[in-house]
Amino acid sequence: MDQLFSMGVFCQIIDSGSMASAARTLGIAPATVTGVLAASEKRLGVRLLDRTTRRLNPTEAGQIWYTYAKRILEESAVAEDAVRGLSSEPRGLLRLSLPLGVATTFVYPHLQEFSRQFPLIELDLQVSDRTVDLLEHGFDMALRVGRLKDSDLVARPLLQYQRALYASPAYLAAYGRPEHPDELVAHRCLLYQHDRQPVYWEFCVGDKTQKILVKGNLHSNETNALLTWARAGLGVTRQPTWLLRQDLKSGQLVSVLDDYIVKRPSELPGIYAILPKATRYPVKVEAFIAFFKQKIRDQPS
Repeated sequence: MDQLFSMGVFCQIIDSGSMASAARTLGIAPATVTGVLAASEKRLGVRLLDRTTRRLNPTEAGQIWYTYAKRILEESAVAEDAVRGLSSEPRGLLRLSLPLGVATTFVYPHLQEFSRQFPLIELDLQVSDRTVDLLEHGFDMALRVGRLKDSDLVARPLLQYQRALYASPAYLAAYGRPEHPDELVAHRCLLYQHDRQPVYWEFCVGDKTQKILVKGNLHSNETNALLTWARAGLGVTRQPTWLLRQDLKSGQLVSVLDDYIVKRPSELPGIYAILPKATRYPVKVEAFIAFFKQKIRDQPS
């Protein structure tokens, strides 16, 4: 059995957390994964994994094997790139996770041009506001928005932007226009929420950034739901300024509390390309990032 293949299977087991997930990611039978692991343990003469009911954990020997195997696999990929030439045409399957707002605003309008420019790249776009584990689900990269938490992933900034508050003219006619962030306690706020934790919106009040606790009876972890409610006059939503150009142009929504938008660069959210750590990335990944970084920055925010 090819030793690089065995290393790749073992590393995928560790990255995925289970042999079943590794099999799905690699597109091979679970029995093949089990057989490769057993053959590796027999060849090395040690147990590589401790098996529990919930997760597979590497033994001390397994962790050493994983560290060296990962390095060898990366160096092998670099060597192949070097032989094929760094200027070789981008090709192959590119799996990408991204939120709906970024997809509809920045990616969909340029897909035809991208496909014409890179005809050998096969794109698999998985669109969801849910944050996914890149390694576990077999993604090459992701596009994410907001402020990033510390992680062991690589984040390349593509754009910084501001968030503003929006409501429909019908809502403002019924409930009044807030003139200060403190007045939001009397308004129905549409909350972007993954859980039931309190939601705070940030504002620039004087020379300080102030967090305001906001409440409402409509909340979702999907931006389209919040926008649908806002257009229907059901509350005030807080969204990236780049997302609502058409709503503002049509008059469906208007902005409020513009004088209190946070504008300090160090406090602004962004759009990021998220990648697993590696010494070098495939040409197809670099091509996608370069192409859409330019498209994102060229588009008015």
